[in-house]
Amino acid sequence: MKVIGLTGSIAMGKSTVSKMIRRQYQLPVWDADLEVHNLYREDKCLIEKIASAFPGVVEDEAVNRRKLMEALLLTPERLSELNDIVHGPLGHRGQDFIKRWRRARFVILDVPLLYEIGWDIWCDKVIVVAAPTFIQAQRLIKRSQLNQKRMQFFIRNQMSSEEKQQLADHVILSGLSKNYTFAQLKQVFSGL
Repeated sequence: MKVIGLTGSIAMGKSTVSKMIRRQYQLPVWDADLEVHNLYREDKCLIEKIASAFPGVVEDEAVNRRKLMEALLLTPERLSELNDIVHGPLGHRGQDFIKRWRRARFVILDVPLLYEIGWDIWCDKVIVVAAPTFIQAQRLIKRSQLNQKRMQFFIRNQMSSEEKQQLADHVILSGLSKNYTFAQLKQVFSGL
């Protein structure tokens, strides 16, 4: 089995590539963002730690992501504290996923902060999805739930796309067309 990391900065097209991998190759894909949302609803210990560190962000025994984001926008320096709480349990879920699919030919780890948190060491190869800055900006504007302050928060707290591309084994450029993106994905998988 090969573990393939899939990453990219916000609004670069990583989710589109992840969907292509699921549909076209029927490979197991672990979505770190989805798992964080699950942890915020399911992991009682984690929820208690977040409630203690960020009072007022837990409602109905689950983390209210909107309130948590508001707290982080007011105190962005506390993001590392949140990461310390979340990344341990999240990592356990990622490792469990890899073990569960150990007989698969490939396992895909879709992790936006793969390099930032050092999980690239789990991967045999890493694919970075990238797009021109103007396309990233257009995509961010279309995401109505993200105001300018939130967009800047996400961009500031991620490694730049250029840095990720330099570290990657493969880069897939998005933004021209889905067909072009898929052609690149196909080329990457033919080399794996």
